[in-house]
This record gives sequence, C-alpha cells and structure tokens, in this order.
Amino acid sequence: MQRKRKEEDKYHLLKKIRRLEKKIISLPESDEEVREIEEGEIESDKENDLPEVEFLEECILDENKEDDLEEEVLNILGVAPAPAPIKESLHKQIAERWCEILNKGLKKEEKETITKENPAFENVPKMTAPRLNKEVAAALNDTAKRRDQVIENRQKQMSTALACIGQALQLCLGDKKNLTIIKKMNEAGRLLCDSIFLETKARRNLVLSTINKDLKESLQETESADYLFGENLTEKIKTAKAVQKSGKELKVDERKKTFARQPEVSNPKSHKARTLNWRGPPQAGAPQRFQRSGGPAFNRQTRVNKKNEDKEAPRRGKK
Repeated sequence: MQRKRKEEDKYHLLKKIRRLEKKIISLPESDEEVREIEEGEIESDKENDLPEVEFLEECILDENKEDDLEEEVLNILGVAPAPAPIKESLHKQIAERWCEILNKGLKKEEKETITKENPAFENVPKMTAPRLNKEVAAALNDTAKRRDQVIENRQKQMSTALACIGQALQLCLGDKKNLTIIKKMNEAGRLLCDSIFLETKARRNLVLSTINKDLKESLQETESADYLFGENLTEKIKTAKAVQKSGKELKVDERKKTFARQPEVSNPKSHKARTLNWRGPPQAGAPQRFQRSGGPAFNRQTRVNKKNEDKEAPRRGKK
C-alpha cells in the first residue's frame, strides 16, 4: 500500500509540472486568452486523469484479490464461521430520542400517560402483571416485598409495550404490503410475552424460597392469574394443613412399634427375669472386682464362704 501511495504522489507532482510548463511557454496577453487556456487545461486534465485513476483502481483490486482454495483444503480447515448479522441504522431523529431515554430514563408522567392510553387486551388476561397474594405478603419481610414490587412494576411496563405492539399489529393485518412490518411486530410481541412469563416465574421462585417448607409444595401446585399464586389461597392453605394433620395421625410411631415387640417381664429386678448378658462384657482396664466369674474376686468370696461353713460345722455337731 505504501508503494501505491508513492506512485500516486508521483503522478500528482508530474501533473503540476506539466501545467506549470504550459503556463510558462505560452503566457497570455489578455484575460480572454487566460480563460481559454484555463478551460482547455481543465478538460485536458480530466481526460488525462481517467486512465491514471483506472490504472490505480486496477492495481488495488489485483492486490486485494485472492484465489479461492480448493474443496479438499477447505474441508481440512473446517467449517467457516457464520458472518455477523448486518446492523442497520435507525433514523437519526428517532435514535436521538431513544438514546436520551436510555441514558436518563422516561419521565413518570409520560409513563403514566402511555399506560392509560394502552390498556391490556381483554382476551389476553395473563399479559397483565399478577398481584402478590395478601396471605403471602403477610409472611414476607420488607426486603422481599420491595424486591417483588420492583419486578411487578417492570412487568407492567412490558404489558403496556405489548399492548402498543398488538394495536399496531392489528392495523397492518389488512394490507399484504405490510408483511415485513407484521413479521417484525409479531416477533417483538412474542419476545415480550416470554419476558412477562419469565418474570412471573422468577417472582414465584423468590417467594417460595422464603416460605414455610410444609406449605411450599401446596403453593407450587397453584397457577398464577390475577394473583401470583391464584385465587382463594386461604382455603388452599387450610386444606393443605388438614392433609398434613391427617397424615401425621395415620403415620405409625416407630418407637411405639419397637416397644410393643419386647416381651413383658413380671419382675425385672429378679435374676431369673434378666437376660444372660444384662451387664454386658467387662470394660477394658476395669478393676477385677467387677468381673462376674473366673477372677480373683469370685475366688475370694468362695474362700470366705468355706471358712464360715467350717466354723459352723462343730457347732452343729455339739447340738
């Protein structure tokens, strides 16, 4: 590229030199001759410039042109990445207004006006943001309530935007020339419907994470409508509690079941009623006096008993 720029500068300088030589050789004596010479030079310059410009363009094209690779080489290199989508430019005056809102936000009065003028459709009930049930709100802390309110306000704006798109879409349905507009409007509407659904799902999950685990399952089975967890939530909670209570009553206590299997003992203090291993094995390092049999403590007691018997034997003989 630097070489070509040098060539361009060279051609430009040569042109100037030619013009100066012509002016020096034939200096005009009157203004009319000057005008004629200038007009002739301009036309000649245009004619001379064309082949030089075309030559430079051909040089640039030849340098940028590359031969296509063969299919075998392309297969080795792998699949080429898909080209990035071409970004279109929005009308300048629209873009300026949208950028202002993106930087500073929309004014509260303007939002309220747009919301009033574009209510939700009667036959699409779930496009409106569901309200939080009073029973659930009573169980949440202030932080959880504020978080849910922020998401609900965001859903309300999505609902208003969806209403605007729906109205514009209906105006375009009668004319086949507006097929492109219909397609774009429909795509925007579908994305907004999905966004409202995802926000409702997120609200439910955030609330369920702070609710009592015993009632969590019953709340999960509800379906959102005007309220986040459906209508008549109080009755559903009462039913869930009754089911849990009945289940606990029907459930057999494992401890009672274990005690019922043990045999009854008339006198547990008697030696005969006790099992053979009622004391258990002797502990490691325990004193020998606690051993049951075979140890010094047992032999000592046996010797004492024999001495007593020997003492009592003469007495019995005297009698």
